[in-house]
Amino acid sequence: MKKFMFDLIAKDVVSNTGQRIGKVSDFVFDTDRGQITKLIVSPEKTEQVKEIPKDENGAYVFSINTVISLEDVVVVDLKKKQPTQ
Repeated sequence: MKKFMFDLIAKDVVSNTGQRIGKVSDFVFDTDRGQITKLIVSPEKTEQVKEIPKDENGAYVFSINTVISLEDVVVVDLKKKQPTQ
C-alpha cells in the first residue's frame, strides 16, 4: 500500500497495546534509498512514555521498522528496537 508523506503529518500515534503516544510531526527521509527511516512524534501532553527515545526538542523518535500500521492511526510496536540518538 502506498501512502503520501503529507498524509502522515498530524496523524495520531498509538502503541500496539493501545497507549496514546502523540502525533506525527515530522520524519527522516533517506534520499539514497527513497524511504522514510524514522518518524518524529510530538508527545501527548497528558502521558509520557519513558522507554521511547526523544530528540533534542523532546519529540519521540521511532524507527520505521517499529511501525505496524499506517491506516487510520499509526500503530507502533514499543518492544522493537528504537534508534539511538
